Amino acid sequence: MKSYLQSGVLVFCLLAAAQVQPAKAQAQAPPAPASTSQPTPSTPAQPPATPGSAAPTPAPTSTSDQTPSTPSPLKKPAPYNDGVDTGDGFSVEARFFGYPQGHPILRGGQADDTNAIGDYVFPGWPQYGLGGVVSVPAGPGAELRVYGFQMKSSGSALLGVDHNFFTIDFPAGSAVESRYATQDLKIAYEYTTYPITQRLRFKTLYEIQYVHIVPDIWIPASFAAGSSSAVDTLPSARHIIYPSFGVELEHSVSKHLRLTAKSSGFAFPHRAVVWDADVNAAVRIGQAELVAGAMAYHFKTSPLNAYYVRETITSLYVGFRWYLFK
Repeated sequence: MKSYLQSGVLVFCLLAAAQVQPAKAQAQAPPAPASTSQPTPSTPAQPPATPGSAAPTPAPTSTSDQTPSTPSPLKKPAPYNDGVDTGDGFSVEARFFGYPQGHPILRGGQADDTNAIGDYVFPGWPQYGLGGVVSVPAGPGAELRVYGFQMKSSGSALLGVDHNFFTIDFPAGSAVESRYATQDLKIAYEYTTYPITQRLRFKTLYEIQYVHIVPDIWIPASFAAGSSSAVDTLPSARHIIYPSFGVELEHSVSKHLRLTAKSSGFAFPHRAVVWDADVNAAVRIGQAELVAGAMAYHFKTSPLNAYYVRETITSLYVGFRWYLFK
């Protein structure tokens, strides 16, 4: 009995061991390879190549000691800085014209039907003239300026023949007195069209001009030939309102010295004419500028009227300019 029990226990143990061994072998066996292999993290996946295209090359691995492949761009030279010496900025300038040269000339026009001599050269030169300039910035490279001046003169002359001025008869031998005032107002838009160099600039000028002249001729009572009463023409003003166009060269010799030359004008055939020219040098000291220059100015009112006036003025001038903001 005891032998049978021992034999049964031995058989049971052998059967249990046979069942555990296959299960353990199945658990330790590697898994079967999949039909499609998955890329490992260390090998990046490459897109499939299409027909006719080259296979992509892998990106190079960056290292800490690698230098940039593109060189740094060259630095451009800094533009020349004139400060306020370019003439830009809010400023006010006063000008004094010393001993201008020029005589207004009165002529009979096409509408004159008196058949009398109406030509007269006003005697005397203006002893001086006053003017000014106001400048306002109008954008990059542009300036809006308002120019103005006034000149006056008076004199006397002796008429050799009979004259008729403004429908008033002046007999020969009369000593006449005359005076006149010439005024000009100009609004100019000055634009830097082309900077030739950093210091030399070419500008174009677009302007509107207003010229106003008041001539007056009379005979005092004590000098009237054959008459005890005075003769006066009663001054009648003439004026011109014109656009004008011009050019300007501006050269900054140094930070404190600027040279300028400009000219502009406009005319219609057999109508009014106006032109002017100006050259000057400006020396800047802080917010102030001392200006010295020369000008020429010419105008002629329309000859279609009963009379017209023409004049050419030349003068030296000095000016003091103050910039409101440095």
